[in-house]
Amino acid sequence: MGKGSRNEFHEGRDHDGEISSALLQASDMHVELEEDAPAERRVLDTAQWSNVGLRYAVNGAMYLIWFAISTAVILNVKFLVSSKGHFPYPLAVTACVNGLMAVHAFIVSRLPGARVDEVTPSQFRYCIVPISLVTALEIGGTNYALKLLSVSFAQMVKAGGPFSVMIFALFFRLEKFSFVLLFSLVTICGGLAIASWGQIDFQWTGFLVAMVAVFMGGLRWALTQLLLQGMFESYHHLEGKAESEVEDKVSRRSARPRLSPLTMTLYTSPLVSLALLPAMIIFEAEGVVEVLRACCSPSSYYLILAASLFFSSILVFCLMVIEFVLVRNTSSLAVSVGAVFKEICTIGAGIVVFGDHLTVFNVIGFVTCQAGIASYVFMHYRDDKKQQTLADDETADLKPVVLHTLDGE
Repeated sequence: MGKGSRNEFHEGRDHDGEISSALLQASDMHVELEEDAPAERRVLDTAQWSNVGLRYAVNGAMYLIWFAISTAVILNVKFLVSSKGHFPYPLAVTACVNGLMAVHAFIVSRLPGARVDEVTPSQFRYCIVPISLVTALEIGGTNYALKLLSVSFAQMVKAGGPFSVMIFALFFRLEKFSFVLLFSLVTICGGLAIASWGQIDFQWTGFLVAMVAVFMGGLRWALTQLLLQGMFESYHHLEGKAESEVEDKVSRRSARPRLSPLTMTLYTSPLVSLALLPAMIIFEAEGVVEVLRACCSPSSYYLILAASLFFSSILVFCLMVIEFVLVRNTSSLAVSVGAVFKEICTIGAGIVVFGDHLTVFNVIGFVTCQAGIASYVFMHYRDDKKQQTLADDETADLKPVVLHTLDGE
């Protein structure tokens, strides 16, 4: 072998050695990345728990405020339509309160920084108007049921709300069916049946009116979620499309504009008041006219009545805005389940203020409802963690890895 050949041979060996060294360095780097992966994963897990926990804490605080305001509204309405309030006209109460709410919403919409979104004609026809009509039926029916039923029993009937919300949420593809979800809601409704069975003075008319109001509430919250979460346009144009295409378009709902809670209140409140006027004229016109005539005479009672209606309108305005925010941040089904837990406060207040009596079946049925609520909350919290973990895994997989070259660049 000549000298030139030996030099070429050594240069080739040196070049091969550099390649082998580079491969070993890359292999070592890969091993280091694998060793560091658990630490990065622990950081992601901590951030995941922090994000989910913060979201639940904020929504939980809003739920507590919602509980307090709702309890005050129900007790005030019960006082007005009962013998103590001397104004047994629940439809008139609902129409007046929603009319005043429209005034409050208009005033707030004129304040600096208030967000009022533009509503499209299709949104107005297919969501705003139906939401207003079913809201009128729901609130009017609930207030009429309060005239016939005790506060405690009326709130127990409303515990069946999550089941009606689930039906409409599945119909509009807002929720995915699962047997765990079905078990939770059947437990809630089973508790409602036990509580109803244990009622001492069962009133069929009041019970049926309350149940109609419950199902109207389910439809209302499903339609509200479509608008507040920007899903209405997706659903409205998906009729007759393949299911895979439906899911793909619905998954892009976050890119669509969402209506603000103030916009929803501004548009629905006057329509609810107008929708209740025909029924109020048919069933309560004579009594309301007598009250209006008597208002011309000086009496502290009518001042109290006017103050109660105005106070209720402010409370309901705040209540509706908070409800819309919760539906936008969570879902209509989650809000309806939270509403069942709210009934504990209302039932306790009804016992203290109006002297309502509970039987053993009432207590057992309501405890069963709460067990169903607990299982539902646990299921949703678990699903939220899974979704957050999948999102974090996708982010980690897309993280770029930079390898240094042999020259150290």
